[in-house]
Amino acid sequence: MVGAEKNKILTMISTISRSVHKNSVYSVYWSIVLVCFFTAGVGPANGTQVMPRGGVSSNAPLAELEQAVITASSVESERALLEELQADLEHEREIAGWKIIGSARSGYTNEQLTTDTRKEYYPTQISAGLTHPLFGKFKDEQSQLLELEAGAENGRLKVAIRRLDALEQLRLSYIVLWGVEQKILLADAFLSTRQEDLGVLEKRKDAGHLLASDYFEFITAQDRVERERRVNHNAAERARDIIQMLTHIRVASPLIYVPDLPVSCEDSEGVLAALDQTPEILLYQNLVDLELKKQRYSRNDIKGDVTVRGFAATSEEINTEFGYGATVSVDVAMPLNPFAADSGSRVVAQKRLQRYQQELMTKTEELKLSMMERVRDLDSERSRKKDNLSQLQAATELLREKTLRINRIDGDVLEQYQRARYLYYRAATDFVDGEVRLLQSAAQVLRFCPEGGARQSLVAENTSVIRPLADASPGKTSGGSKQKSLALPPQDTTARSVVYWWNTTSLFDYPFPFADFKQQSIDHVLVSLNAGQLAYIATPEGQAKMRRLLADGQQQGLTVSLLLGEPTWILPEFRHRLMNILQLANNFDFAGVHLDMEPSQLDAGKYGLEYLAAQLLRTVQVATEVSEHPIEISIHPRMLDTTQTNICFGCGLSNLPLNRVVVMIYRTEMQAAADQMARFSKEFPGIKFAIAQSVETSLGPENSYAHQGLKSFTQVRQRFMGKDYKSGWHGDVYIQDWQSYRQLLNSSATH
Repeated sequence: MVGAEKNKILTMISTISRSVHKNSVYSVYWSIVLVCFFTAGVGPANGTQVMPRGGVSSNAPLAELEQAVITASSVESERALLEELQADLEHEREIAGWKIIGSARSGYTNEQLTTDTRKEYYPTQISAGLTHPLFGKFKDEQSQLLELEAGAENGRLKVAIRRLDALEQLRLSYIVLWGVEQKILLADAFLSTRQEDLGVLEKRKDAGHLLASDYFEFITAQDRVERERRVNHNAAERARDIIQMLTHIRVASPLIYVPDLPVSCEDSEGVLAALDQTPEILLYQNLVDLELKKQRYSRNDIKGDVTVRGFAATSEEINTEFGYGATVSVDVAMPLNPFAADSGSRVVAQKRLQRYQQELMTKTEELKLSMMERVRDLDSERSRKKDNLSQLQAATELLREKTLRINRIDGDVLEQYQRARYLYYRAATDFVDGEVRLLQSAAQVLRFCPEGGARQSLVAENTSVIRPLADASPGKTSGGSKQKSLALPPQDTTARSVVYWWNTTSLFDYPFPFADFKQQSIDHVLVSLNAGQLAYIATPEGQAKMRRLLADGQQQGLTVSLLLGEPTWILPEFRHRLMNILQLANNFDFAGVHLDMEPSQLDAGKYGLEYLAAQLLRTVQVATEVSEHPIEISIHPRMLDTTQTNICFGCGLSNLPLNRVVVMIYRTEMQAAADQMARFSKEFPGIKFAIAQSVETSLGPENSYAHQGLKSFTQVRQRFMGKDYKSGWHGDVYIQDWQSYRQLLNSSATH
């Protein structure tokens, strides 16, 4: 970012900062929106993003970014000034009090002694000594030291003020970023069927089933949502620019963390207690304290010095030895009427103290008023949130009703369905805006609260504004054309047995073992392909064999999904390799694609679990966009346990169109595994869960059924697939893996 453009944004941030203290929460919100809008063109002309010094790309939570705000330019500038003031104070302390003096004199003298006699000589004198200020001069020196000490303390407080300003702007910008990204997802879901919708509506208009005015109304709504999406994209980038300027960290897209804020001090006692410790109040209090201290050194117009001096000098005779001596002197300068001058200086000091006390009182009242106004705004936003939630629920129900009607009734239900989708989009957008206002109100209250302590999320839990719009896609329209949808196709509610098949070297050796799977009541196989097999199915011969295998499986009632499990595909630099495989898989009629990429197989010490989890979420999201098949994933239960990670991985999964999320609970204590699945299902009701169980001999008796026999595992599998143990989650049981299962079959046959 070039200097002029950077100054432009800094000026706007400063304006927002002032509005935080003077205006309501709504003014601050629109100020940030204006920054985002009017700085849309700021940046290099070629569209590249320039990182500030130390800038890195990270999908960091708000708490982590708050730690980096100390590096903000405004804070660094105040800190540099503080260091200068401290250095000046140390310098003045060194030179205060006693001072060394010295002098050297020489010259030529031609003295008339008598009428006829003159004396010519060259006197020389060297002297040194100490001098100390007295009376008013001493008081002036001490007052200057007090002012420098107060200046250094005020510099420290100004650093704290700039940091609090930057911290508040960071929180507001992070909240704006979260809000606009939510609205971008809403717009994406709304516009996902745009081409199909417009085609059907145009056919109905041409057939006379739709008025032209209604048709253009729908067109206008589509265009309006598209414009809003572009504005929100710009707003998101501008919010990232501000965050980057404040922290030197570029927040990656998409943002996977919900803004969590420290618990605020909203009660009256907490407000007043916190108010007295704010840097702004302490700054004014320091002025009062300084003046009280200076009263001891009130201005005195009687100035003086005491000097002790020693000297050595030559006599009047040339080339004689030096003599020596010492003197003590007191020098005083005063007005003609010192008593009147002293009385006047005391009056001036008293009036100055009175002014500082009045300014402290005024500032306290201003901040108290601002603080209480922010608390009231937060309370108002809490009340308004209930109304927004009610409107969202009403729009959700209307959309659900119109979606059901369009599958059963012909006529103008298509237009009603489209209106319901747009009404839901508007209600969801208003709900997100309400969430943003609530979060920003809470962030503004925090400006006056002590730091530290627990954090909380004020975002509505279990409220996905994206899912209802994404799922509201009819199976057919009255125009007869099939709609494309983000929602998944209807799923069979019958529980299934699924098996992982990793070692598939004999995959293309006919006959395919369909009967072996069916005999074990396994009707879904996850087939892994190695690099050589993937290259083979890209050839005409391999394509023919793979298509034949899948077709034979369908005839035998066995579904086959592609199993992919290379962990390096989690990382952004290797993600494209997975995308290439998914594009290859689009050429075949797989039942789905199953991703089993375990972050723990990578270097957690190097990357960090939170980073790997965020990148896994992004990989899965991209996979759902690239693949034409339903996507499933396997995850370790720790990924869903918010006590073990600092991110809500399940929250991110809830907003993705996944066929199944298979939790690999490798434990043979059945009730504990069922309870854990029920807990996850309750916490993330939008996810279609299934459980994975292990029969691997490499795991111990507590983790694998390989040590308990086939009969025991079969009973457990049947009970999981029944009604008793699948409370809140689908009863599918995924078996890890086919090779281990065959070993279990063989060992059971020999006993």
